[in-house]
Amino acid sequence: MEKYAKILDRLGMKMSLKGYTYWKEALYYADNLAIADDMIKMGNIYRYIAKKYDDSYNRVERALRHAIDTTDNMRDTIRTKFNLTYNPNNTHVLMCLIRWINEEEFN
Repeated sequence: MEKYAKILDRLGMKMSLKGYTYWKEALYYADNLAIADDMIKMGNIYRYIAKKYDDSYNRVERALRHAIDTTDNMRDTIRTKFNLTYNPNNTHVLMCLIRWINEEEFN
């Protein structure tokens, strides 16, 4: 989980946000538990996190989105790094972060 925390810290996400913990779990799930890229569905991740933390699907989705929205320049950093011309949603952010982790080896 440390490598996932490193990238979130690097982006400036606050550890006090519930979404910070949920993003670490989402990154872990996508990086380790999903077999292939087409197996990574945010709905599955929301359900996994909701069950693990005894929370609801909607609250998990909202916490992840809120963590992105309240982290200064996070969307801009991701848009710039991956040459995106749109504001990435949770799915796109997750895929970009997984790619970034695998490129830079945050181990």
